[in-house]
Amino acid sequence: MVHIGRMLYPVAALVTVSSVFGCGGQNSDSLPSASTSMSPASATNSPTRSPIRVNGYLETTDSHVLFLLINGSAGYVGGQASEATADWTVPSGMQGKSAQFNAQLAGSVVGSAVQIDLGGVLWTGQITVGGMTLLVPDSSGRLVSRTFRSATSDDYNAAVSTLGGSVVAARSSATASASAATATAAAGQQRRADANATAIAVQRATVEAAKLRSCVATGGHIATKADTAIPEGWCASNIKGNPSGMGGSDCSFAGLPFNGDGTIRTSAYETSKDFYPGCFN
Repeated sequence: MVHIGRMLYPVAALVTVSSVFGCGGQNSDSLPSASTSMSPASATNSPTRSPIRVNGYLETTDSHVLFLLINGSAGYVGGQASEATADWTVPSGMQGKSAQFNAQLAGSVVGSAVQIDLGGVLWTGQITVGGMTLLVPDSSGRLVSRTFRSATSDDYNAAVSTLGGSVVAARSSATASASAATATAAAGQQRRADANATAIAVQRATVEAAKLRSCVATGGHIATKADTAIPEGWCASNIKGNPSGMGGSDCSFAGLPFNGDGTIRTSAYETSKDFYPGCFN
């Protein structure tokens, strides 16, 4: 939670306020310098003072909470600005800053007009019984109307907690959605991998079955390590010895390779008839 009163940056400020803060006084031609004492002026030129009033004004949006706490008399005004901004990178969901503004009243209190010089940017507007409306320059230089309602520091802290809770909840929901999406993607990838592995296994089994059928049809068997003269996995002849009687044509040396689909390579089969007669059908 962001609490009011934490000084993060200094701001010189000028506030011209309405009768909300007290009764009127004499107009002043110029403001005192920054080094001028904030003590009451002499009796000859000091306006009659009324009790200091403290007025809080709160602005809330879906991304920040701003609280202006203004106090003043007929001669002096001042206060504190506190702002909390939504931030997903911090545990509480909020980042806060505050600044003091103190200045001498520039002229008499008239109506409900107010001017606040906060960080060198002039905010002007009207104070009403129920709140305050200010015209504030945006990043493009245009004046944008911003509405504040009358509030207390407790209202500010409650608004910060509410917005922070919303940010935390949204962050948790987004994290959960991202985790679910990641898990879904991983599961889908695993399913595709499993399906691919299954397809490869089925294809391999299909080819091996075709090899066996082709080899048996030619009067052979799938070569193993026991068939020392034939590469393992080829089709080896079932015939023993040398039925043709030709030199170097012993069937133990007769082997046939396969095509990719499991059929026997035709050119090898035709060649075996010449070099290993009688070893295959």
